Formats: sequence, structure tokens, C-alpha cells
Amino acid sequence: MTYWIVAIVLWGLAYLNWIRFRDWLYPAVGQSILWAVVITWLAWEQRNFDPIGSFVTWVVVLGGVVLFALGAWIATLDHEPYMERNYVEAISPVPRSRALFFFFIAAAVLPLFVRTALGIASGGSGLSFLADLREEVGQEGVGFGPYMLIIWVAFASGAALVLEHFSRASQTRRARLLVWASIGVALTYAVLSSGRNSVLFLVLLTLGIPAVLRAITVRTFAIGLVALGLTMFVTFSFLAHSMGLDVQDLGSTNDTQTIVYDMARTYIAGPVVAFDKIASHPPELELGVRVFRDINRVLNLFGAHIQVRPVVEEWVSVPDETNIYTSDLPYFLDFGLVGVFAFQLGAGFLHGYLYRRATVRSPQPLAVLWYAFSLFPLAMQYCTDMYMIPLNRWLIFAVLFSFMYRFRNSTVPRSIQEGVVLSTAN
Repeated sequence: MTYWIVAIVLWGLAYLNWIRFRDWLYPAVGQSILWAVVITWLAWEQRNFDPIGSFVTWVVVLGGVVLFALGAWIATLDHEPYMERNYVEAISPVPRSRALFFFFIAAAVLPLFVRTALGIASGGSGLSFLADLREEVGQEGVGFGPYMLIIWVAFASGAALVLEHFSRASQTRRARLLVWASIGVALTYAVLSSGRNSVLFLVLLTLGIPAVLRAITVRTFAIGLVALGLTMFVTFSFLAHSMGLDVQDLGSTNDTQTIVYDMARTYIAGPVVAFDKIASHPPELELGVRVFRDINRVLNLFGAHIQVRPVVEEWVSVPDETNIYTSDLPYFLDFGLVGVFAFQLGAGFLHGYLYRRATVRSPQPLAVLWYAFSLFPLAMQYCTDMYMIPLNRWLIFAVLFSFMYRFRNSTVPRSIQEGVVLSTAN
């Protein structure tokens, strides 16, 4: 009964968040709906999971949603989002040459990346190339080294070109083909990096930019969500392969669908149960060892001797095996309930601030980009932390965007910028 009560409360909070602006892009709406869906699915499938044994788990879930909403509310005080078709400031979009520079780098390195992926997958033992790649990267710990930087270059250039496209009332056929090419290159990197998270990141990014500019209709957005669902279904299928489940040996297609559904259930609803395993027997506080992992690694280069925890957590039975524990885990292990609540309050304020900047009339391009990029860590709250743990990734994006936008005026005269904008629009 507790499961359903929590689920109902979460749906109520989602409605309260929605009526504030009646805007589905308001971060508090998305975050509360996310947790409502997770807990509703957990309530429906509770017989297939170990019971939630700690009251702390429910406090973390409900308190996190309330404090996230509070942070977003504070950040958006006196704000009225612009709900019509929007365009970034006429003089602000990145000169196309800057975005193309990064795109051509990513495209030029792509053959080398593919060759590296082929070499990694050659040692696998799955049904297909992608299954082999998933097994080697995910289970054996083989990495792509410096090529990971090029993945984020591809994402940044693709995002910049998508923004450029939707910031114009009209575009040439060549410009549209260029946008699709940039997305294709980024998608290739995402798939070959063997990370379903990377694919999800790219899908949310390419949907988020036109969504916040009100350039896509509800129908288009729904089609995008269907495509996202199909992508996740395929991802779980490959994950099943990498775990050694030979779908060709199954008796029927329904068996395959059952296996993928069970895996999706564990992946989406299981993290709450996994977190409860920790909350029921909390260890001694680690005081920043996990949350500040990347910072600690840098400090160790200068002679510090700080323990650095691995990114991948230990597996736990829920009763199916999982190693994801919600985004609250590192903050809970480092600072307890205070850490979790501070994290959710701060995250809500950050997302609310980005929403505020992106939904004014004629927003800055960086405001739109950062809002779109922020959708990924928000969507991943149910399973893992994508805020502080991958801090180096966000720093890379900040450097790339600084090169594309911040140094614009020092190298390109205003008259030339205006000429670029006018010629692109024509």
C-alpha cells in the first residue's frame, strides 16, 4: 500500500508543478513525472522485487522531489516563459565556420574510431559486433582512451548545428543535410561507444533544442518519444545479448519480449530497491570521496592521497542483479540525508535557472544549449548521477562552447556577424 500512496503523492506533485506555468518543459514537471513513473512501475511490479525495508528510502524519494521543485521555484520567481515560436538573438548564433570546424574534426576521426571499435570487439563472444563491443567495453573494462574526447566534440558540434538550424525561419536544403550529417556522425559515435546512455543523451539533446524554441509540435515530440522508446528497446536487446542470452535459442518472439521487458523493469524500477539495500544498512560517511571524484583525481596529481572510488558500483540483488542505485547514492554515501537534500535543492535551482534563461524571448544561444544538455542528467536521476560524477564531461563542453561563443566578438566584427546571420537566413 505504501508504494501506491507514494506514487499518488508524486503524481499530485507533478500536477502542482505543471499548473505553475502549464509548460511541460518546466524542469520540476519532468523530474516529478519521472519519479512518479518509476514508483508507479515499482508499485505495479512490487511482487517481483525485494520489499523496500527502510523508511529512509521513501523520505529520499519524496523529499528529493519536493526540494527539487522548491529549488526550481526559487530560480523562476517572477518569470513568465515565452510560449510562442522562439529564436535566439539575431547576432548570437555561432558562426557556422566554428561549428563546422568541430564537425569536420569529428567526421575525420570517425574512421579511426570505427577501426578501434572493430579491434575491441574482435575479442568478444556475443551474437553480433555491437554485442561483442558492449561486452568488452561494459564488462571487461576496455576503453576508447582519448577518442572519448572526440565523442563530446561530435555532440557539441551537432548541437551547435541543430541550434543554428532551428534559429532560422528558413534554411536551404544543403543546410538541412549538414544538420542530419552532424547528427549521424554523433549517433555513430554514441552507438559505437557502446553506451545506451550516450544514445539517450543525443536523443534528448536533439529534441530539447527545438522543444525549448517551441519549434516542434506535440505530435512531433510524441514521435520523438516513440523513437526514443524503440531505441531503448533495441538497447536492452543488445544488452541481453551481451549477458549471454541467445535470443535465437528462445522458443518464440514473445519470450524475447519478456526478457527485454524484465530487463527494462529492473533497469528502471530496480535502482530504488538497490538504493534501499544501502539505506537499510548505511555505511560510514565518506565525505566527498564519491561526489568529488574528478576533483580528487586532479588533487592526487599534485601530491594529495585521496581515495578515488570507481565509477561502476558493485552489483546487488533486487532480486535480479543491478549496479545502479539512483542519482542520490553518491550524495547519501558521502553526506547522508543532508547531502541528498542539498543535491536535489541545488539541482532544482540549477535546472530552474537554465529554464528561465532559455525561455525568455530571443534567448542567448548558450542558454538554449545548456538547457538541452541539462535534460540528460535530469532524465538519469532515476538510475545514476550525471551531475558531479562525470564532471570532466561538463568541463569539456564548457570549453568547447566558450571557443564557439564566448570569443566570438573578439575575432569577428559585429558588421560581419550581422552579414553572416542575414546571408544564412537567405
